[in-house]
Amino acid sequence: MTGAPDKSENPRASVETPRLRLVRSDQEASRVLIARRDVEIENRRSAALARDAHEDVRRVLALRAAESLEGGRAAVLRPDARRRLVRLGTMLGMRRFESNLVLAVVQEGARRGETPAGPRTIANLSVIPSSSQEAAILSRRRARERAAILAGAIAIAGTALFVLVRWVARGD
Repeated sequence: MTGAPDKSENPRASVETPRLRLVRSDQEASRVLIARRDVEIENRRSAALARDAHEDVRRVLALRAAESLEGGRAAVLRPDARRRLVRLGTMLGMRRFESNLVLAVVQEGARRGETPAGPRTIANLSVIPSSSQEAAILSRRRARERAAILAGAIAIAGTALFVLVRWVARGD
C-alpha cells in the first residue's frame, strides 16, 4: 500500500469534512455596522423634521409677517399685506384662521419688542394647533361618534329582540 488511504480500511478518510469560511472580514462587518448606524441616525433626523414640518410653516409665515410690519413697535400690518400673508399661509397648508393667529402672535411680539425667532414668540406659535394635532382630534371625535352610533344600534336591536320574544312567548 502506497501512500493513499484505502477506502476499505478507513471509510471516513475519503470524505472531506466541510469547512466553514467567513463571508465578511472584520473590517467589512464594522463598515456595515457603521453604515447601518448612520442610516438610522439620518432616519431619526428625517422623522424629527417631518414632525416639525407644520411648526416650520408657522415660523416661515411669522418671518414673512415680521418683514411686512410697519411702524416699528406699533407693528402695523396693512390690509393688502395681511391678505397676501394669509394667502401664503393657505398655500403652505394652514387654514385662514391659523394664518391670522400667526400674524396676531407676530404683531403682539413686535409690540413687546421681540423678534419672530424669540423664545416667547416661538412658544406662542407652538400653541397654534398643527394639522397633525387637528387630525388626531378629529379621528378621536369620529371614533367616539361611531361608538355612540353602534351602542344605539345595539340598544335598538336588543329592544326589538326583547319585544319579539315576548310577543312570540305570549302565543295569544
